[in-house]
Amino acid sequence: MNKTLFLLFFILIGGLSKAQEIPNGGFESWSGTPEEPASWGTLSFSIPLLGDFASASKSTDSHTGDFALALESINIPLINLAIPGAAATGTLNQLTFQSSGGFPFTLRPNAIKGYYKYQPVGADTASVEAILTRWNTDLGKRDTVGYGKKIFRDAIGSYKLFSVPLVLDATASPDTARITVYSSSQSNPTAGSKLFLDDLEFFTTTAGIEEQAASAISVYPNPAANLLHVVGDELTTLHSIRITNLLGQCVLKTTANTGDCVCDIHRLPDGLYFCHVINPQGLVQKSLKFIIKN
Repeated sequence: MNKTLFLLFFILIGGLSKAQEIPNGGFESWSGTPEEPASWGTLSFSIPLLGDFASASKSTDSHTGDFALALESINIPLINLAIPGAAATGTLNQLTFQSSGGFPFTLRPNAIKGYYKYQPVGADTASVEAILTRWNTDLGKRDTVGYGKKIFRDAIGSYKLFSVPLVLDATASPDTARITVYSSSQSNPTAGSKLFLDDLEFFTTTAGIEEQAASAISVYPNPAANLLHVVGDELTTLHSIRITNLLGQCVLKTTANTGDCVCDIHRLPDGLYFCHVINPQGLVQKSLKFIIKN
């Protein structure tokens, strides 16, 4: 199935919808030495006498079209340093692996979707991150107005559809978007982990992808006494939790790194509370009511 037919098929089954373009999101255009996908930066580089070190490469094992993006975490000889395979619609720092910049973008999609395969080594994880920003002329800095992240943990041998809900600012529209993908954990990359990506695009649908993902976040038990569990599904990465009382006062705040966060609430008095799930950019992803009853 070519890319045009694939897009038409997705629109037909997705309800009223609108696709928004990510530059070279199908990874059909490549250039340079080492070869990189057009409009994307990577961590690939060359060393005189030692040759190319390509953690990003063009793969003919594609979902549609001729090519896909293959990211593989590699080990740099001599210094014995592992780096993740990485690509971004912006610039990647060779030392910190962090991305910056982006491409002009002014729409408000509620998700990013695409197809992937993953071959992790050990307990390694891959990720796809989308961030929408807008220049704040008053403060002279960029404000985040939309954010979403998907973490891949399981081995997937054939292409599988994924979607990443975006948490959006209530009203602000972006002027820039950036997509960043990694084949490994940034903090502890493992050489050999390999991620394939194809057919990436922003997507807006009246089916409410954002609301569907948020509905996967829940708390239990409710009522609770000593411990409160905040859980999500595979599409959800919990970053931090803030609990407030009926007056809006923050009575507990904790960080989370997985899809299951346990909050110690045994010191809080009985009553009605709100549990706010916060994403890495400080935006509230979902708020849940719960009762403490000792």
